[in-house]
Amino acid sequence: MKRVKASENTQNKNLLLSSSWTRFLLPMGIFVLAFLVRYVFLIQIKSSSPFFGSPIMDELYHDRWAQQIAAGDWMGSESFFRAPLYIYMLALIYKIFGHSFFIPRLFQIFLGSLSCVLTYLIAKKLFNRTIGVLSGIIASLYGVLVLYDARLLLDSLTVFLDLVLVGLLILTAEKPKLINWLFCGIVLGLSAITRPNILIFVPFILIWMFFWFQKKSSVKKVLLRWAFLCLGVLLMVAPVTLRNYLADGDFVLISWQGGYNFYLGNNPQASGWSATAAHIDPTWWGGYDDAIRLAEEETGRKLKPSQISDFWLKKGMDFIVSQPGSWLKLMGKKISYFWKGYEIGNNENEYLYTNLSSLLNLLMGKRILYIPFGLVGPLSLWGLVIGLKKWRRFLLLYLFILSYSASVILFFVCSRYRIPVIPFLIMFASFSLWWIFQKIKHKEILQAFIFLVVLIILLIALNTPLENLVGYQPYTDHYVLGISYQNLGQLEPAIKEYKTSLEYRPNFAPARNNLANIYAQSGKTDLAIEEYQRAILLDPSYEKTYYNLAILYHRKGELDSAIVYYSKAIKLNPRYELAHLNLGKAYSQKGMVEEAKREWEKVLELNPDNAEAAKLLKEKSNAPG
Repeated sequence: MKRVKASENTQNKNLLLSSSWTRFLLPMGIFVLAFLVRYVFLIQIKSSSPFFGSPIMDELYHDRWAQQIAAGDWMGSESFFRAPLYIYMLALIYKIFGHSFFIPRLFQIFLGSLSCVLTYLIAKKLFNRTIGVLSGIIASLYGVLVLYDARLLLDSLTVFLDLVLVGLLILTAEKPKLINWLFCGIVLGLSAITRPNILIFVPFILIWMFFWFQKKSSVKKVLLRWAFLCLGVLLMVAPVTLRNYLADGDFVLISWQGGYNFYLGNNPQASGWSATAAHIDPTWWGGYDDAIRLAEEETGRKLKPSQISDFWLKKGMDFIVSQPGSWLKLMGKKISYFWKGYEIGNNENEYLYTNLSSLLNLLMGKRILYIPFGLVGPLSLWGLVIGLKKWRRFLLLYLFILSYSASVILFFVCSRYRIPVIPFLIMFASFSLWWIFQKIKHKEILQAFIFLVVLIILLIALNTPLENLVGYQPYTDHYVLGISYQNLGQLEPAIKEYKTSLEYRPNFAPARNNLANIYAQSGKTDLAIEEYQRAILLDPSYEKTYYNLAILYHRKGELDSAIVYYSKAIKLNPRYELAHLNLGKAYSQKGMVEEAKREWEKVLELNPDNAEAAKLLKEKSNAPG
């Protein structure tokens, strides 16, 4: 008898030991898989992608801003245009390790790998271990997550924080101490100062809490717990709001780009996916300047950042109220785009990276389907439907997906902005795969057949091509590659990319202008002038071409021609600060002092911090008459 009991005890200990090892090895295995995949991708783009060492658009903005902070400007002097947490994290990395394009990306793939583990843990908790493992593996190999974990963008941090938030909410619901709700709010607040649209989730959390604690706690207790969560949010957001007020005396909750982005996604010409409009400069800084200039020109006064945001928000709302039919049609487009398998680019074409990494080419791209979302999307929709039988259990996930998706669709849809919901859709896609396996295993043929029919319909509907519809053209890929090569000083590859871009679209002024800039930089003045003139002939609306041609004439000493082209650039863009500055210099060299002073005064009106204009104006004003 004692031997039997001893044997049973030994077996129980072995089972416990095995269970402990499994609890450790599964998440560790998922982390290692995710990290290795991301690290291989990182190494590949480090050697093949010009964007790695020469970021453009948002990545360039983040890098410059982080360098400025790391150099000591921790407070800044203006309200945040964008939510600041990611930038300050990047700045801290620069401060510790020095400026590097590799270290922050290495840290981000570490965060991304942890996100895959969190995906496993949440799915295991709400579904089962098999679904958890499947979710973790899919997240580890999900091409778009792999791509964005290695870019100088805030998406890896956003995904991580949102997964931590949902995981904490699930655990806190089991141990609803007030301090735990405060911690949940702190994490939500951190996510909000990374990407503010998570704030839309706050009231939905209250809805979930009412259902979860319906028979366990009074309404008063639920409201108290939610109040502590809101307090945690406030503790993170309030310092940012206070800093904005101290910076320029304006009340900006987190950042002021929200109203402008709302207009870009809701206007009579809105495409539903593009982050620009027909009358707004498509470049990053050009769009930023236009957001300010157009608002101030229309109102006829200087505006604070919050007023600029309110101006654009009102214009977007005016469109909705005045043209509800057009807006509803636009919303239908955006909902469709959100669920399509094709990855709509924001700064550049995501699929361009598949040409720069053999690994990403395996994990992402168009074959029979747009992998990965072209498969995960349809599977997740089925999972969302069959999960309704246990809707209370999955309600938090449903509400996160619903609220966050709505916050994207209300603005404009692109691959980057739907990323935070991807881990949760992966969970439902894994649930869908597990469900069909169970049906086949138990020979429930009719339900398996219905699943197959519905899946085929969804696969066809969500994998229709969008390349032409969303305006993708190969010339843009070659143009952005040319910019990166040019910034790296690799002029021959840059020339090749610009020429290829122009083969696809000969009247594309930015590519022709940059090509002319290289010729001018290389001392090929006649060739540069020829390209500038051709660019103006093909597209007379691009002010930078006039400006660069003016600079070239200025350097040659042909002041009259320089003045003509500076003036044409200013006519197209009255807020062109550099054009005013250099036009003033040209006037000064011709002895036209009053005209020169007028241009420098205009510069200081546009930018009071322009030290060069202030110095030149002071020198001319103090010069003997």
